[in-house]
Amino acid sequence: MTYIVDLTHILEILFVIVGGSHKKLTRRAIKLALDIYLKSDIKAQAYDKIGRYRDVGSRDPVLQTIESLITPKQSDWAGSADLHNKVQSAGPLDQDEEW
Repeated sequence: MTYIVDLTHILEILFVIVGGSHKKLTRRAIKLALDIYLKSDIKAQAYDKIGRYRDVGSRDPVLQTIESLITPKQSDWAGSADLHNKVQSAGPLDQDEEW
């Protein structure tokens, strides 16, 4: 469950960073998206909810929990001024770099 939630949020951030402008997806952009997510409150909140989740009795509650963790109302990256500030301070994202 954690991997699905992490991947979804990182892809959302990547879309905000490069998706709207049709820029080239580079390792620098991927690393920036990962760094932003790892330091975000949304990640901390998601991990807290996942940690408290105990009832794995059937697939439906698991799916509902995943959906509740990745809904747009909980992760509105597009409107995040903090995200846009971090992207601006990272420098040009069209330059590729090593992993």
